[in-house]
Amino acid sequence: MADMALFGDKWTRIENALYSRERVQQSIASNVANAETPKYQRDESTFGSIYAAMAGKNAEMANTQPGHISTSTSGDSRRIFDAPFQTSKSIVNNVDIQQEMERLAQNQLMHELTVQLINKKLTGLKDLIREAK
Repeated sequence: MADMALFGDKWTRIENALYSRERVQQSIASNVANAETPKYQRDESTFGSIYAAMAGKNAEMANTQPGHISTSTSGDSRRIFDAPFQTSKSIVNNVDIQQEMERLAQNQLMHELTVQLINKKLTGLKDLIREAK
């Protein structure tokens, strides 16, 4: 990998974010492809878990403003339980196509935002080079 010291660790974080979005896309695609597979358990990989695994301890979210939502699990921690989804063929698994399509749409939007961020950074760099000439 090229030395990105010129750009600081922002490029590494953006690269990790883009890779994490791609992994979530693969997870969703696997779930959709196996929606009719008997006893298949959906891949519940999330952007946060993939990104945290890649970035290590630097992936911790910080509350930098008083209005930020706390990321701690203490207090009122509610879990959503995904009941097994039963298909028309009575094959029990926990894949809900509607839920996967929602995840897909959200992930696609966030992927596009990440790409826009990359484009903005590169446009700024291009303008800086142009002005230096």
